Amino acid sequence: MTKTKLTPPAKRKATDWNKKNGADSARISKRLEHRSELKDSAATTNDPGAPKTYPPRAVGAPLLRLRQKIKEIYDEDDEENDNDAALLHFNISLINDKPNRLEDEAQKKAELASETIRIAKEQQTAGKLNLIMDTAMTVQKAGLKAKITKKDLNLANSPELDLKKIKKKTLKDKVETPLKLQGELPETELEEALLGIKKAIDELPPDSLDDFPAADLPELEKQSTDAEMANLILKKSGRKKQKKNLVEIAKGLNKFKNFEPENQNDKEKD
Repeated sequence: MTKTKLTPPAKRKATDWNKKNGADSARISKRLEHRSELKDSAATTNDPGAPKTYPPRAVGAPLLRLRQKIKEIYDEDDEENDNDAALLHFNISLINDKPNRLEDEAQKKAELASETIRIAKEQQTAGKLNLIMDTAMTVQKAGLKAKITKKDLNLANSPELDLKKIKKKTLKDKVETPLKLQGELPETELEEALLGIKKAIDELPPDSLDDFPAADLPELEKQSTDAEMANLILKKSGRKKQKKNLVEIAKGLNKFKNFEPENQNDKEKD
């Protein structure tokens, strides 16, 4: 009888639980999952009213693929819902911002309209002032001083838009009123009227044109001598008290008209 040697069992290596190992972690996780599946299976088996379920390992690969597709579909629905929520939030932000944008647009339109009105008003004022200056330069042909005054600036800034009226007012302020003329200067013969004024100012005594009709000034310009001008002024002005110097000038004209040479009178007597 032979004796067999008994060999002691191999010593197991002590597990160092503090040492981290990826394989150990995976193995422990699988054991925990298996225990959880067994518990779920036992609980379902003991409950007669519960529907029959199977652990994931018990189902086939086709069913797993079906579950994966269903999960993907639900995930896509969740993403669409998230997108819809984002779009809804975006649209709501646009709606909330719409009143502000409308107010900004209205303000810009109001500012543009105000700027347009301001530019138009400045252009009108510049046009009226230019007309007043041109009229003043024309008045200088009569030998009158025609400076731009504060009254002219007020007229340019006035709401009056009729250029013809503005010109008439300028002539009245610079010609008719200072010379005490009657009526208004003629529009068609304005230059001739101004030359008639200059001629009277240069050749007749001061204030000779008092009460003279402004419309007859072109006729005054056609007179050749101071005596003829004086006679026309006395005739057209209708003064109750004629000035002595004009009367003397006019009498000189009458004497000149009635003058006959002595030789001619002697011939008639013979």
